[in-house]
Amino acid sequence: MKTKARDRELINAMRRYFVAKAELSALRAALEQARSATGEDIGGFYDPRTNVAHADQIRRSHALNAEMRLLMDRAAAWGRLEVVELEKGHASEEPETALPPAGNPAGSSTA
Repeated sequence: MKTKARDRELINAMRRYFVAKAELSALRAALEQARSATGEDIGGFYDPRTNVAHADQIRRSHALNAEMRLLMDRAAAWGRLEVVELEKGHASEEPETALPPAGNPAGSSTA
């Protein structure tokens, strides 16, 4: 099966997305377990400025979220490009004998 370079880029982006998603899920579970153990409220616990003990993990979760958004944006852009190419492909397949514009019967001249 042949794939275009753009298609491989999409596949790689989606692979990275799901790796990041799995890492984020595990990180969130660990953070939530730690939060539950301390009994701290959500706002205080997830603020890396006040929760020095988990600041690196909190920042990592923010970075993973940002990366996942970027990867989804890239996938959406790939999809839009594919739609444009499909539309171009169908436009070139239209018959040469298109209907004349409204008000100009076939065979009449506009001069």
